[in-house]
This record gives sequence, structure tokens and C-alpha cells, in this order.
Amino acid sequence: MEKLININDVSLNFNLRQPKGNKCTNVYCVLKIAKVQYKIAIGCKVNSWQWNKRQQMPIVSANMTADDMQNNIKVANIINQIKFGYMNYLTYICNDTEEKEIKESITNIINEIITNDMANVENLSRNGRPSKATNVVKKAFDVYYSEVNPRAKESSKDVQKRIMLQYCNYCQEIGRDSVNMLSQKGINDYKSYLIKSGNSPQNVNSKVGVIVMLINNVIAVHNDFLHYKLAKVDYIKMQEINQKGDDKKRRPLTKEEINKFEKCDTLTDKEKEYRDLFILECNCSYRVSDTPKLFDKSQQKHFNKNGVELMVINTQKENIDAVIWVTPKVKEILDRYENGFKYVNFMSNFTQRYNRQLKNIAKKSGLNSQESYINAKGETVTKPLCEIIGSHFARYTFIRNGKDFGFTSGELKDFTGHADDTMINEIYFSETKEDKANNAFRAIQRITNANTPNNVTPNNVTPNNTEMTAGTAKINVSIYENQYLKRRDVDIVKTKIFRNNIDFDKELLQSFPTNDELNFIWKGATIIDVINARLEKFNLAVDSNYHILKK
Repeated sequence: MEKLININDVSLNFNLRQPKGNKCTNVYCVLKIAKVQYKIAIGCKVNSWQWNKRQQMPIVSANMTADDMQNNIKVANIINQIKFGYMNYLTYICNDTEEKEIKESITNIINEIITNDMANVENLSRNGRPSKATNVVKKAFDVYYSEVNPRAKESSKDVQKRIMLQYCNYCQEIGRDSVNMLSQKGINDYKSYLIKSGNSPQNVNSKVGVIVMLINNVIAVHNDFLHYKLAKVDYIKMQEINQKGDDKKRRPLTKEEINKFEKCDTLTDKEKEYRDLFILECNCSYRVSDTPKLFDKSQQKHFNKNGVELMVINTQKENIDAVIWVTPKVKEILDRYENGFKYVNFMSNFTQRYNRQLKNIAKKSGLNSQESYINAKGETVTKPLCEIIGSHFARYTFIRNGKDFGFTSGELKDFTGHADDTMINEIYFSETKEDKANNAFRAIQRITNANTPNNVTPNNVTPNNTEMTAGTAKINVSIYENQYLKRRDVDIVKTKIFRNNIDFDKELLQSFPTNDELNFIWKGATIIDVINARLEKFNLAVDSNYHILKK
């Protein structure tokens, strides 16, 4: 268990890297938690003789040059923003909070401030030195999103800004910050550096891609940058490792694993709240970023039909409506936290806290099966499930259960908040070895049944909306294509009833499944179990080979 820290044992200070030097030096903050110090760069520089050690702020005086004054004012503004964000965070956290959580949260606050404000803070050139690559890409970034791509989502813009600032850190780290870094050779060197640093092909493509985008769309073509005389650059993407099927890190949880997770009785009250959120996500597949909307009625619209309740919310990531099926389990958890949570809060860094708690809960629940997967570098990695589980496992679980339940990919996209079913088919529901084996078993069973006398397969039935009659039996074909039933099972049962000339109520399978039946299926029952329950009043049943049996 992580060490709990009292907020009185947390402090934040600002120092110079070379306080006695005779030139510009980096400013960094020192985060002290208990007796451990963490140095965090804030991306600012000041002259060492223009620093007030007691106030921990740059000096601003009418006696200094205009460039020094402008730089020092901007640095002071950044420091004040960090101090405000730090104090604001301390007012919201509990008195006893995990050390790791405090460090991650404060570091994220600092990085966010740097991302939002330091993009425009230049390390001003002095004594006629040439412009720096870091300043050029920061200006180009602003031009790109104000002129070239002004409609970009803020979330995408923030991600790419962080990537751009990582490039700036790279330039400073290697001590080369001239505009020549933005040439073809400079891009090739940056790619080599990232590969040697252990970045995956996906990360290399992403990090280099942002800088190439700025060069080719702004720096090499925009009037304000032509005096740099930089040409467009080429970048051949590295081949990325796309895990599929059994090679994926994320996967659906089995019913047994979910049951262990849900029934674990050694959890703290805080862990129970996070556990309930995960079970909720397994049952309705919302994105983590949309979690607050499930507990905010002003963000919801509800629909009821035939005893089924649906909730519709607008997703933060895609700005697309997503449907939440309010099953009894979903309603139970929503009602439990109708008045809010005691430990869970949805402020910054929620996803990291959520995933960390899930790993602890999974470990206590005994989810320690060895999972082998291919990582982003193409390496085979084996770890216990409790060390890799995260919130996205719940999304995989819902989609897999939805597929097994009978939803099509096109229908599932409305539940998951996707624009189309591409992600459903290519990412969330790639076939495993077990899936392919089950497909083969079903094919063999179908062929075996087709070659057995007096057996009729679904192919013998004409799929139309006409009414088929045999003796006293009337069957409307279209009712068996209900999207909530597994078509193959129902078609086979239908043909058996038709062939055996059995009289039954035509509403038998036409009605929408009741909540009890839906829960019955969700807990592991098959469609045939539901059909048998409906056939019971006729003293009929079907066996595993779909034969009609008279009781």
C-alpha cells in the first residue's frame, strides 16, 4: 500500500540551476513530499543576477533592458500560475493522500500550465544570436491552429502541444537549438534519437509527425517564416505493431473474473467506489471522460419503451450521442451514488487514479492469470492480469458481451459513442483463437445436422416478411429477425416448429424480451434458454441440437 501523506508535509519552492553563474540559467521547482524532493523543470530561464532568492521570483526593474524585463515578467507569471494551481489542488485533496498521487497530480498541474502558457515564452536571443528552433516551432504551432486547422478539437490540440514541447526539451537536452534542427538532417537525427531512447514505432511516428506537420504546412510555406529559408521535409513512417486477437494487451473479462471482482470482500470503502464504477462501465461501456455525465441528470435524456429504459448522453471525446441501457444493475449503481461519492472525484488525473485503484482491486480479487501480449515494440510480454488491467478492459467486456448477446456492430456503435462500426470490428472485436475454434465447431455442427435425415437447417427457410402456414401453425418470418435475438438459433427453432406442425401463439417469439429475460441472458443464459421458457406453456422444449421435444 502507498504511503499516506499529510498535506502539511508537502511544499513547493523555486530555485536556479546555477545561482552563482554569470549567464542565463534554468529555473526549476522543488516539490518536497515528506522528506523526499523532486525537481521539476518549468521551461524558464533568467539571468542569475536578476533572481530574488528570498522571494523566489525574478527581479523586474526599470534599470534592466527591455528584453530582460519582458522575459522576467513572463517567468514571474508562470511561477505565480504554478503557485496558484498548487495551492488550489491542496484545498481539494484529503489530509491523508497517497504520495504517488500527490506527485503525479502536482506534476500534471505544472505541465499543463507550461503547455498552455510557455508556448509563447521565448528564450530571447541576445547579442545578435540567430533565432532558435524551439521559438520557431512554438510560433508555427500557433499559426497552424489559428490559420491552417482552426477547427481542430481542443483535446487534439493539447496532445500535439505536449508533443511539440517534448521536441523543445530534446533540443535543449542535446544543446542544439538553431533553426538547422528543422532541416531534413535535423528530422532524421530526431528520429534516430527517439529510436535509441526506446520509443515504440507508434511513439516515434507521433512525435516526429507533429514537427514534420509544422515544417511542411507552416515553416516552409508561410510568409512569416520564409526568411528562415527552410524546405519541406520527408518522413517515412516506421511500421507500427498492431496487436490483434490473442496478441492484444486489453481483452474482455470473463464472467468468472467479473464475479470475482464484484464479490471481493476485502476492499476498502474507497476501493469499493472505484470497483462499482468499473462494474458500471462493464454494463454500459461509457468512456472514462464521460463518467461525470452518468451522475449528472442535466447531461442526460431518458427514453422508456416496452419496459426498457435508455439514457442518452453526449460524449466529450467525439461529440456524438451515446446510449446507456439502464438495466437493473446499471440503475442499482446509479441510485447508490445519486448523492455523490465520498472518495472518488472527477477532477484532474482521474483516469490515472482510477486505473491505479483497479490494479489494487484486481490483485485483491485474485485476478492473477498470466497474460501474454505483444507490446508496441513488437516484444512478447507476460504479466499478471492485475498488473495490466485498466478502465478500457470494461469497454472491451461490454462490447464482447453485446456481440454474444446478439447486437450487431452497427447497433453497438450507438452504445459506445462511435461514428461508425470500424472501431468495433477492427479494434474491440478482433477474433481470438477460441473464437475461430467456436466458429469451426458451429460450422461442423451445421453440416452434421444438414446431413442427418429429417433435420432442417435455416437455409431451408425463405427470409422474407410473408406468413408461412403448415396445418395449424402460423409463423411470421420477420418476427424471428428481432435484432435482440440470435438469428441462427431462432431460425432453427422456427423451422423445427414449422416442420413439426405444432400450433402455438404467434406472439410467442414476437414480443420484445422482457427485463427479466434480458437479465437472464446477460447473466449467462442462451437465447434457447429464453425460448424454452416461452415454450413451456405449450409443454414444448428444444434440445441442444434444436430438436422440438414434447414434454
